[in-house]
Amino acid sequence: MRTLAILLICLFWSSALSGQRLDTVANRVTTIGLEYGIQWPGGDLSDRFGQHFTLGTSLQWTSLRQPYFLGAFGYFQFGTQVREDVLEPFRTTDGGIINPAQEFVQVYLRQRGLQTGIEGGINLRKSAGRGLWILEPGLQAGWLSHHIRIQDESVSLSYLQKPYRAAYDRLSSGPALGGIIHVLYLQHQKLVNVRMDLYVTRAFTRLRRTIQNDAPGITEIRRDWIYGVRLAWMIPVYGGIAVEDIYY
Repeated sequence: MRTLAILLICLFWSSALSGQRLDTVANRVTTIGLEYGIQWPGGDLSDRFGQHFTLGTSLQWTSLRQPYFLGAFGYFQFGTQVREDVLEPFRTTDGGIINPAQEFVQVYLRQRGLQTGIEGGINLRKSAGRGLWILEPGLQAGWLSHHIRIQDESVSLSYLQKPYRAAYDRLSSGPALGGIIHVLYLQHQKLVNVRMDLYVTRAFTRLRRTIQNDAPGITEIRRDWIYGVRLAWMIPVYGGIAVEDIYY
């Protein structure tokens, strides 16, 4: 019910603003973003993972009177390109894995991760009919975590079940800094409110497991790079609206 109420409020303000340019009747906009993207790793991260995807959400506050914006975000990372084979000690010469019953079994390695943080920067606005283009270069700071998910389809390898598989998953995390460029288009008459992000992130992560059976003694700080692009559908909530100035 709460989600439905938020959507109804957004639709109400959209219809109320239909007579004027967006930036003349509202002085700020708060957007909730539903986002999907693709990322490419660099630095130490590229030794562990390949191209992968993100799914997440963001909350952003943008001034339509002053040149700045603030926001917060959270994204899940997932992918199938795992380059670091943590199961190599268990593989046969042809790359297979055999269970105690002497059967070949399927074991998959997957990438999983989470990135959260805050951001801020400047915004440059340009009206386009009843819509508004906004360019927002900014900086980000947050936390990055990633690990290798080990999926034993046969559930016949005891050393790859909980909690033992944690000794192979390379769970790593640390602070992350980055730069981003948002390109937004807001149109108050329709649900055409979209954003594209181009960004780069550098994280300083380290192993968070005490034991990694196949690679003991990993203690160094990793320098992980991420390059990415995201598309978002935005739900806008406008503020500072002067009702007496609205025309129909």
